[in-house]
Amino acid sequence: METVAVTSKKPHPWEEPEAPRSPKVDWFFKMGLTAPDIGTNPALWPFRWIYGGRALRRLKSVARGARRVLDIRCGSGWLLWELAKVAPQAHLLGLDTRLRPLIWGQLQSETRLGGSMGKVELEEMDFLDFQGEDESYDLILCNLALSQTEEAAPVLEKIHRLLKPGGTVYYYEGTEPTNLTVEHLASYYQRRRRWRGIYSDLWNLRREVRSAFARDSLRAWRNPKASSEGELFSAFQGQFQVMEQGRFRSLVDLWLRSLPTRFRWFWLPILIWVDKLAISSGWLEGCRRYALARKL
Repeated sequence: METVAVTSKKPHPWEEPEAPRSPKVDWFFKMGLTAPDIGTNPALWPFRWIYGGRALRRLKSVARGARRVLDIRCGSGWLLWELAKVAPQAHLLGLDTRLRPLIWGQLQSETRLGGSMGKVELEEMDFLDFQGEDESYDLILCNLALSQTEEAAPVLEKIHRLLKPGGTVYYYEGTEPTNLTVEHLASYYQRRRRWRGIYSDLWNLRREVRSAFARDSLRAWRNPKASSEGELFSAFQGQFQVMEQGRFRSLVDLWLRSLPTRFRWFWLPILIWVDKLAISSGWLEGCRRYALARKL
């Protein structure tokens, strides 16, 4: 298995092999919290719930034939690790400006997995400062990246320049709740309150639903000066040919914060199942969007 190399502007103890690990880090290893495997590492399980199985499966199917993969905002690199398991021939590079998740990503490299994996490298660098060769990448991940920038156009133009002709770009962002979702949920809450003998105003309930979605973690991370997700996706479609897109997650985002922490392990699978049923039936529209697109 290839190891991860973290290139950082700031030295840190994890870069020195002879530096002893702290008891806290040893405990992380014993609990599996550094394993680069979303199936066995409890710290990565929330990512599977956030992304949904379909989006991960489709992304892995595209990555199988890729030789060079770039993640423009990789965090700890967990998504690159998932792709490395299905693309042992690939060189995978992750960029991020935050040092802490990159260090955590390097800790993952010290845990062995069976079988061969692609080579993963992580660098502390802003994507716009990255000096990559034009038309050199088969797959580029644009994962919660556009919502972190004030201007999406330079990012999309650079992705287009780095991508090979016929290459694939993966888009993932948290979207605003649709009018259908807000209307149906507000009506549901109104009926439930009336059954309990509580008067409720539908107009205010709509505002409450939108406010609850606005407190979702993915939307809270957005740059306040960034464009809306709808505008970002329109700009994305202007640069690339969208082959596939999907939307998922509604009720989970709305109710997760209200669940007691110690009971979330029980209620979360139930919420996910109800969420999928509501979206597949057309009663709700998902508030996460993923898309796979090709270079025009």
